[in-house]
Amino acid sequence: MARPNAFAALLPRCGPRELTTLLVPVATAAAVAGGVLTESERRRAHGAGSPSYLTWLLVAAAGVALAAAARGQPLSLAGTPAIRVRLRSVTGLALGGALIAALVSVPLFTKLNDSTTARQAGWAANDLSWLLWAISVVLFGIGVRRLSPRPVASPAGWPVTLPRRREVWMVAPLTAAALVARLVDLQSIPHGLWFDEAQNGLVGAALALPGGLHQVFVSDATQMGALQFYPLGIALHALGNSVWVLRLLPALAGSGTVPLVYVIGSRLYGWRTGVAAATLLAFSAWSITFSRFGMQSMVTVSLDVAAYGCVVLALRSGRLSWYFAGGVLLGLALQGYYVARLVPVVLVALLAYLAVRTPRSLWQTRSGVAVFAVAAAITFLPMGLFALQHPDAYEARTTTVSIFSAAGGGGQSNPLPKSVKTYLLMFGYSGDRNGRHNLPGSPMLDWLTAALFFSGVCLCLMRSARWEYVFPVLWLGAALAGGVFSLLGEAPQAHRTLEASVAASLVAGIFLGEIWRLGSGAGVRVVWIRHVTAVAVVTVALAAAAVMNVHKYFFLQARDAAVWSDMGAAKLAAARLLRDHPRGELWISDFFVGDPTLRFLAPRAQPLTWEPETLPFENSGRDGTIIVLDPDHWEDMGEVKRFYPRTRFEVFRTPSGLPLLYAALIPRRDIADTHGALVESGSTTSIQRTGLSTTGTARAPEHLAATVELVTYGRYRLAWSGHGSVRPKIVLDGSQVAAMKPLTLAAGLHSVAVDIAAHSAAGDLELALSGNPLRALPPAEVFNPLKVWPRGVVGDYRGQDGQRLMRIDPVLGIFFHVLPVPPPFTVVWRGDLYAPRTGRYLLGTKQVATARLAVDGRWITNNLQHFVLQMKPVRLVVGWHPVEMKYAAVGGFFSAFLYWKPPHRETSVVPSAFLRPPGTTGFPATARPTLAAAAGELQPGDIIDAGEP
Repeated sequence: MARPNAFAALLPRCGPRELTTLLVPVATAAAVAGGVLTESERRRAHGAGSPSYLTWLLVAAAGVALAAAARGQPLSLAGTPAIRVRLRSVTGLALGGALIAALVSVPLFTKLNDSTTARQAGWAANDLSWLLWAISVVLFGIGVRRLSPRPVASPAGWPVTLPRRREVWMVAPLTAAALVARLVDLQSIPHGLWFDEAQNGLVGAALALPGGLHQVFVSDATQMGALQFYPLGIALHALGNSVWVLRLLPALAGSGTVPLVYVIGSRLYGWRTGVAAATLLAFSAWSITFSRFGMQSMVTVSLDVAAYGCVVLALRSGRLSWYFAGGVLLGLALQGYYVARLVPVVLVALLAYLAVRTPRSLWQTRSGVAVFAVAAAITFLPMGLFALQHPDAYEARTTTVSIFSAAGGGGQSNPLPKSVKTYLLMFGYSGDRNGRHNLPGSPMLDWLTAALFFSGVCLCLMRSARWEYVFPVLWLGAALAGGVFSLLGEAPQAHRTLEASVAASLVAGIFLGEIWRLGSGAGVRVVWIRHVTAVAVVTVALAAAAVMNVHKYFFLQARDAAVWSDMGAAKLAAARLLRDHPRGELWISDFFVGDPTLRFLAPRAQPLTWEPETLPFENSGRDGTIIVLDPDHWEDMGEVKRFYPRTRFEVFRTPSGLPLLYAALIPRRDIADTHGALVESGSTTSIQRTGLSTTGTARAPEHLAATVELVTYGRYRLAWSGHGSVRPKIVLDGSQVAAMKPLTLAAGLHSVAVDIAAHSAAGDLELALSGNPLRALPPAEVFNPLKVWPRGVVGDYRGQDGQRLMRIDPVLGIFFHVLPVPPPFTVVWRGDLYAPRTGRYLLGTKQVATARLAVDGRWITNNLQHFVLQMKPVRLVVGWHPVEMKYAAVGGFFSAFLYWKPPHRETSVVPSAFLRPPGTTGFPATARPTLAAAAGELQPGDIIDAGEP
């Protein structure tokens, strides 16, 4: 007998039908109003505070209103047949074979888990272990199938399902729409290829190699079970390395959750709830985001949802096959992303609830629960053995990101309450700020779905006497726990709570399905107009939610600059440039060095690490040179243009116009033109390609001049190899030097000139690092002094234990990714700064850790703040002015920048065109730049805008 309606008792003149008619529109209006207030509050103060209490009250009122009409007892559980097995029967042989195969695989997996190479593991451990494991799962399934060959009738009280054909006609279009939303433009939306996506591709490709180690768990950067990477590796070997192949499996898995959530919703609450939940999930921006992201998390979530679906079907039908399928799916999921570890928690909590509420009904399912547990244990066997053998590696990731770890709580003594609050607000107020996971900061649900979701939570809580309404609350709580108990600094984290996207769609679908059912008059005689109105309201609500989510993802999120940056769009563009220019000499900034994206998409490329000191290039004879730099190295492109004027410069931008990376394509002839020595004979000047040498010439020239590059800092000796009666005069960096006299020289470019006497014999300029034999300078190290001359300042680096380095740094805009000497260290930079116009200049530094700056012998700044620009005014007249910068590097991250603001110009790093090593003279006229180049030698007009990569 149904319990009396509480609201009917308060209003004795209103029966249940009249009360339902009154409450449904009130509940709907309250839910919509709550969503509107949530959205308006978010827009008014985005990212701070909480929604108004009125919002929560209105949403709660909607749930309470529908809960007042709740009736019925909990769904009865279908009993499972008692298991009776004859050992000599086919069933007994199958079950016994499964047990034997699993036991035999144990020592093989044990050896595999301790092996580092396929050869070390041997064929049996590397391949036979997995074969026996698969055989054990299949044999156990055959045995279980024979234990319950016939369908069992569902107990009374479960929702009536639609005919199979009608279900297919309803679910198929939703699944197709989900596929379209997840597969269209998969190669380019989202734009970029994140580190983890490329790393997953490299791992999958390695696992699928015939001679590779077929391991159970992937450590290092992945820290995840290996099983779900094998299909990815097979797909990559079959279809090639590309972005869309990496994202194909998550896209298919995300689409597969749509019919699965329909099954759960329709079997527990009726087909209307199933349709509503499936539609909301099909167009959920949260689900679409991670379905188009090449991570294994969505594959794991789909296995979790499938396991829940099998459990629901098992409880409804009592068939052991569904219990078996659910256990296998759970075992597979537990070998994937960490969110699957919460599924057993939900199921155990649900069993505990059923044991308290309906112990007799639960006891009837004992055979099915046993089959489920054994199937899950056999499927999880490889990973379970690894967890026992290597618990530290198995728990490394969860330990690192735990909120209770040293850094997990963000320095707070009790971070849990704040974390809970943050995750509760993620649905309708302020969501994940990571551009890879969401439109930064926007709510995870649109306002309409959020209103339906909160109302659905209220409805489920009000109906907590029925286990089928407790289940989604437990599911939702477990899904959120993956984020609540992880790093507070990353909260809210949509990736670790990805399964909440499915649970939220189901909960919102429960509420919307209830409105649909009551509005359509289930159990009540209604007129046709009320039925049409209910269908129209639900259709409009679902369509509005779909439009908002599609617009958010494809029109806002997909073109947001922060999303492009967080997705690694620059690295994707760099990888494609390297892949498309395999024959040239390749240089990349340290921002791209070692990144999996480049190794995945351009595996044959062998780029070199770019530093400003790299210029000028040696004449390698290859088909040109390609330089790919991130925006932090913008000033270096000016140096490239100075040396190689015919270079093609390209910039790749986000849709909003922000630069992603710069590329320079230098023709081979430009590099060749920078080499050679300037030869003067009387009034004739020419460039010879044989270096600083007169050997073999018909007539010895009067003067040789060139720029030479010294790779190593140290003590050098110079000499002329000719044997004439008068030695030539050798001038180095503007000062005459005696032959064979030791000189301490910085690494970098130096100017050299040789005045040859009329009676001197032909010879070569020879140079040697102290202690080494003299050698003639090879042509590759001799540069045309009209095109290449020393630029920059000399840095004197002094580190621990007296280690010292001197080098010429072309630009004082340095991130010390590779330390020149062991830290802590100090640097004193000395050189000359050219003022192209008399006037008031601003000069200053920005660094980590401290720096002092002197101009014309007078100290003007003493900057002690980390990465804060401090500038002081100084009046300079046209010409060269000595500058000195003292820098101290203390800590773990180092950088140093010298800035200026010339008259009527913007602030920028001082370009190398305005710096020269101290004492350097004899520059060509072009060495004195104009103020037009003050913002950098490369101007915007010099760059070809390549648009979106």
